[in-house]
Amino acid sequence: MTVWEYAASAAMVLGGAVPYLPQFLAIRRSGRTENFSLHVCLVVLTASVLRVVFWVWKRFELPLLLQSVVMIAVMMAMLHVSTRGGTTGGGGGSPRATDTRPRRLVALRAEDFWRWDSFWDFATCAAVLSVAAAVASAWLCRGSPWAVEVLGAGALLCEAMLGAPQLYRIHRARSAAGMSVAMVLLWLVGDVFKTFYFVANAAPLQFRACGVTQVCMDVAILAQVARYGHAGTGGAGRHAGAGGSAGAGRGGQEQQQQHFREVVTGSPGSEV
Repeated sequence: MTVWEYAASAAMVLGGAVPYLPQFLAIRRSGRTENFSLHVCLVVLTASVLRVVFWVWKRFELPLLLQSVVMIAVMMAMLHVSTRGGTTGGGGGSPRATDTRPRRLVALRAEDFWRWDSFWDFATCAAVLSVAAAVASAWLCRGSPWAVEVLGAGALLCEAMLGAPQLYRIHRARSAAGMSVAMVLLWLVGDVFKTFYFVANAAPLQFRACGVTQVCMDVAILAQVARYGHAGTGGAGRHAGAGGSAGAGRGGQEQQQQHFREVVTGSPGSEV
């Protein structure tokens, strides 16, 4: 391998973690997770675990395997910093001020799934997911090439949907406030690089399709940021401006009516 090939492999292994650094620092600084969807972590964890299992049955390039391992560690770090204050803010945008009950995995409440207050609940769930994927693949993929291909397609489909939770979160909130735009820009740069890497190294078709889908998803998120604004005040400002203009118009009409009454009655401030 040449120096450039080593550099490309290193960028492939570590590059996926870089986009999360701005969001990690923002959450650590403010202690708030608004408009960062923790379901992004769920998608990345699921995709990375399935990719590791896929590698066991169909060997692809080692840097892609190492990238999956690195991303598992990064997602656990994101979950840890998001639960550092003992609350995730609901993980779905619901304010904790109106729901103070503890959210724990042992409660087995479906509405609390992936919205727990404890990091160890997330870690336990990730461990169960890993074991379940390993056991299921050992049962389904042994002697079945088509099952291996389906496993790979499932892993890359999960990864391709990485931006979907963030896309929905911004659409529902009509604002990207609290989300690191730098994170999404780095997603885009990394996904473009990754797609070219997949093509240049003749990676399985699932990887190439995943890269193209992720680039499209990143562009869609940035389009939402441009539409709704990062501060989430554009719409409010427009409404306030329209309301102020309407109020000024009504005030002018009232002054004209008052002046007319004064002229008719000859006494200021009197009513007809």
